[in-house]
Amino acid sequence: MIVKVIRLIFGCLLLIASNMVLAKTAVTAGYGSGNSRSEIYRLNIQRAWSSHAKHSRFTGYWELAFTKVNSNDKVAIANNNSTQIFSASAALRIPYRFVLDWVVDIGFGFANSSDRVVVGRDLGSNLVFEDRVGISILPGRARRLEIGYRFIHYSNAYLAGTNQGLNIHLFTLGYWFY
Repeated sequence: MIVKVIRLIFGCLLLIASNMVLAKTAVTAGYGSGNSRSEIYRLNIQRAWSSHAKHSRFTGYWELAFTKVNSNDKVAIANNNSTQIFSASAALRIPYRFVLDWVVDIGFGFANSSDRVVVGRDLGSNLVFEDRVGISILPGRARRLEIGYRFIHYSNAYLAGTNQGLNIHLFTLGYWFY
């Protein structure tokens, strides 16, 4: 009996802790294309900023992301047809209401690429900047589902000798845990 009570208490504590961890957190997956006939897969975890200003028009979130870049041009890019990029960024979110709830995201962060040359584009460094802009809709009353488009640009901001940059177009699908 005591073991069952301890398990019940432990289970309740885990449930409360998981609710605190998942509150204002989103998971987003994206698929798209980029430079040099590349195919892009992206998985994000987002954490909303805690807003002290209740009447602020702007919100935002922190984001950790894993991006997989595959080249479809195997002949031209024989040495690195697959690259992984890890990134951490912040995004400002501007909400709009026009028939549905829309949001515009503007973000900036830092990324680490597994290869300096990504699908034939020489980034000049493995450590690069990530800039992005996106637009999404949040359908439904709960506004948990997010469907959107993102443009992402990776470059070293001319801090290295070469800076060809990489552009990515993604369609995203996400879910917010409130």
